[in-house]
Amino acid sequence: MRLESLNAVVTGGNRGIGLELFRQLLAKGNTVVATAQHPAQADDLQALAAGAGGRLHVTQLDVSNPASVERWAAGVKALAPHVDMGSVDDNGSGPDYAYRASKAALNIVNKSLSIDLADEGITCVLLHPEATYGPT
Repeated sequence: MRLESLNAVVTGGNRGIGLELFRQLLAKGNTVVATAQHPAQADDLQALAAGAGGRLHVTQLDVSNPASVERWAAGVKALAPHVDMGSVDDNGSGPDYAYRASKAALNIVNKSLSIDLADEGITCVLLHPEATYGPT
């Protein structure tokens, strides 16, 4: 799958690697739903959205608050009823079931670690650098 002219939902990213991910996705013509815990304070993300021609939607999400997650999920359906990247129901890349299962396992391990290590002040994150393609 080429990462061009698609719809993407990316959680986090109002600075650093996430912000650059938004820039890269927008540069390839994608429409992106971005999240920030405090969107009004995400100055760089807001500036990027202002220049994105309506292709970057900044939404509020506090992943530590279940009510926030539910509100966000309901709202994002209106912004992106179909998501091309990160969709569990997308089997367009072929029958690589073991790979997909390993990614699902990695997600749940990270979630469990984040819960277990929160009291120690440790934050757990997963990053996906971008798809890589072999010679064509």
